[in-house]
Amino acid sequence: MAAVLHCDLCRLVVSLDECEPGIASLLSMADIVSKLYEAKAWYFKSGAMALREIAEGKRCGVTFVDSRLKELKSLHPLLEVEKYGIYRNKIGYHYGADTPEYLARFGQEDSDHFYALLINFVRFSGEWAKLTRTVVQERAATT
Repeated sequence: MAAVLHCDLCRLVVSLDECEPGIASLLSMADIVSKLYEAKAWYFKSGAMALREIAEGKRCGVTFVDSRLKELKSLHPLLEVEKYGIYRNKIGYHYGADTPEYLARFGQEDSDHFYALLINFVRFSGEWAKLTRTVVQERAATT
């Protein structure tokens, strides 16, 4: 699943790069916000739990995974994803009477800040995928 999320995020980044500035790029960014929000929830909850379960039977163990996850969170902090959560709800997955207002507000956000968050998240995602590969390929604890 980590590889799927990483590929999906990278696909959206490429798609955004191809958009002309304006409404299309704002809508593309709103799709990205939705993915970031959902991906972060998966990484921090279901993904972390699944990776720990895999590590339980491996020589690297859960302690290694917990240590590495803590390091990834420190190197690539994702707290800023929450800042854009309102746009996920108002533009990305729901269209209401106030959607144009939120789209205009989203257009006023600092785009450099958004891109920095996006690049940081892609790096986090890539490192997570590498960690997953490492844990999965590790020998079983009993061998």
